[in-house]
Amino acid sequence: DSVTVGVGQFADAVVNGDAVFSDATFDRLVLDECRFRSDSSFAGLAVSGDCSARGAEFQGQDNVDDDDVTFAQATFGGSVDFFSAAFRYSDFSGVTVAGDVSYVSATFDDDAVFDGAHVAGAASFEEARFRDDASFERAVFDDGASFDGAEFHGGDNVREDDVSFGGAVFGDGASFEKAAFRYARFDDAAFGGSACFHGAEFTRMAVFSEVRFEGRATFE
Repeated sequence: DSVTVGVGQFADAVVNGDAVFSDATFDRLVLDECRFRSDSSFAGLAVSGDCSARGAEFQGQDNVDDDDVTFAQATFGGSVDFFSAAFRYSDFSGVTVAGDVSYVSATFDDDAVFDGAHVAGAASFEEARFRDDASFERAVFDDGASFDGAEFHGGDNVREDDVSFGGAVFGDGASFEKAAFRYARFDDAAFGGSACFHGAEFTRMAVFSEVRFEGRATFE
């Protein structure tokens, strides 16, 4: 059953067992510097205002990789801030954010899934570190996105899935200035504004088949 709470204030909390916030409802949620030492689920979470999880750690457990932390299908009526947060496997598929979202300097030590996410405000992943595979397939960024200085290392099992932006939509363009990629897919992506890849490095392969650029694209 869903749980309704006004302001969820969990700053500096340490949770040793599983944390289940699935389908909970908050006016505002604060998870700054939280330590989740086991699996945590925020699937279907609804926050009518802002959510802050600056410096939070989502460590998960070793038994099943794909349940370390999930925010699948969560909705946020305000802005979301994961500045310098640390994740292992993380699932943000289908997340909806009405405001801005920040993953600046966040680290992802296992797969990161943002498939079908929708951000109405500006999205920033500047200096984020993706140490395994990352997927943003069919994600929509209405006000554009910045991945300046981000690193996409990918996993070792299948090279072709290091990072995928297949079918992603960047309504106001996107910037990947000085980002580092191995194998990267942007097939069928759409850039409504400018697309900046100035100083970006692709060490293996970059796929841009069927990409739509409505503004200026820079690869210098």
